[in-house]
Amino acid sequence: MNKYKFTVQCDKCKETFDIEVDRSSFESEVEDPDRQMGQEIIHWFNEEYECSCGNTISVSINVWEYPVNAYNYHEVRIKGASTEKNIEKDGDLLKLLLSICQESL
Repeated sequence: MNKYKFTVQCDKCKETFDIEVDRSSFESEVEDPDRQMGQEIIHWFNEEYECSCGNTISVSINVWEYPVNAYNYHEVRIKGASTEKNIEKDGDLLKLLLSICQESL
């Protein structure tokens, strides 16, 4: 899976719009090079969107890879908007994050 799309609703005006995240949207770096089973790598997506009402919506998705090429865990933070479903537990998002962890830096 290369892309993940979800809908958010602005907390201020209730307008909805889609946000699309793809593998190339993530940046990566070694977070802890001296772990017992090798390097720990974090991949992150941080973007801000402006709703037509002027409200700023922040989306942050982080995924930790440890050991290298193995998914460890992830977190999703959205500020200024809400989603209908819990995207943090969405299987399609997890598929995207797993594919990111299977690539090395």
